[in-house]
Amino acid sequence: MKLPSKIAQAVRNTPYYSNMQTDISLVSEFPILCKNDVVINTDQFLCDSYRFLPKTFVRTSGSSGVPLQMPWNPIEYCGSLSELWKIRKQYGVSPADNYVSSHISLYNFDNNSTVKAVIQKNNLSLSKALVNEQTFLYYHKLIVDFSPKWMFMPPSFLYGFLLFLKERNLELPESIVLVELTGEYCSAKLFEWFETTYPNLTWKLMYGMQEFNGIAYGSPNGMKILDKNVYVEILDEYGTTLKPYEEGNIVISGLKNSAFPLIRYKSEDYGYFDSNGFLHITKARSNDFIRINDSIYDGAIFWNVILEINSKLDIKVFQFQVILQNNILYFKLRVANSDNLLIAHIVTFISNYLSATYGFEFEIDVQFVDEILPIQDKNKIKYFINQHQTLN
Repeated sequence: MKLPSKIAQAVRNTPYYSNMQTDISLVSEFPILCKNDVVINTDQFLCDSYRFLPKTFVRTSGSSGVPLQMPWNPIEYCGSLSELWKIRKQYGVSPADNYVSSHISLYNFDNNSTVKAVIQKNNLSLSKALVNEQTFLYYHKLIVDFSPKWMFMPPSFLYGFLLFLKERNLELPESIVLVELTGEYCSAKLFEWFETTYPNLTWKLMYGMQEFNGIAYGSPNGMKILDKNVYVEILDEYGTTLKPYEEGNIVISGLKNSAFPLIRYKSEDYGYFDSNGFLHITKARSNDFIRINDSIYDGAIFWNVILEINSKLDIKVFQFQVILQNNILYFKLRVANSDNLLIAHIVTFISNYLSATYGFEFEIDVQFVDEILPIQDKNKIKYFINQHQTLN
């Protein structure tokens, strides 16, 4: 893969790459970058041609470390986003349409503030850190009044919200035609739940990073690479290109940002290409991984547990978090009403399901909680935290 001429030229004028002795236009000649490399050497990745030109800055969430301020040429930033808008247009959505997204802490210069909801132009943003009956009713009223055309939401938060609406015979407004699930791994089983709950809506997975904007778009059956915006490789731990269906590191090269060119950037997600070149995510950086016997799984496997609890035990879990610590799996569950629920019964159910499905040998502890807090100093709520295993 050869870099576009504009990006190749930008790379030649970027200090971090200036000492490369190989063909700077070939992606395969570049070393693999980790986010920490960029955080430590941020100034070295700024192209000299843009040092004194106007720039647009985008802040990463900090889910895998220190947040990063990403500078963009404003025109190139819009061009990068246009790759997604070409797809959304097919589903009847335009940039001017009202849409709903989510936040934990709203970032404004040096201040973080958590508010329930905020409307900025055509965007209604809801706090996913505030999950209770009163707040969900407030969100529903806001959404109905706002009359959005589409939603851009993390699956864990949207699941709890839609489950709440279903229990109270409430629905999303008919104005919504498209929902993009983003920011977290979404299992095929959870995706199926969304499609079954609202079969008249178009449901899509949008895989992206703040560093590049959109990367791939589709469903659990495969996502098409936005190949005019990024170049994607699946590499093993030694940087070797893997064959279709072989799982490896998802490595991204940006094709639009000449102000801050990132070539062969390790996403910290894992996946594979199928025979059609579609991307499949297997493990995502948004949650920790867990080792079961000789296999490593994304923490999203615990979604299957929650869906089984809701289905087989008829217990409505609106939000959850699982923590592995000292060989014990702690399930923190937020339910509608815990008064008549037997924790011992739930523990047995979870233990039997995990043993039969994955061969788990962990002790299970279940707690009903009133809130699940974001990770300190990070703009994220993880639904699985591994404090016990080292997976390196």
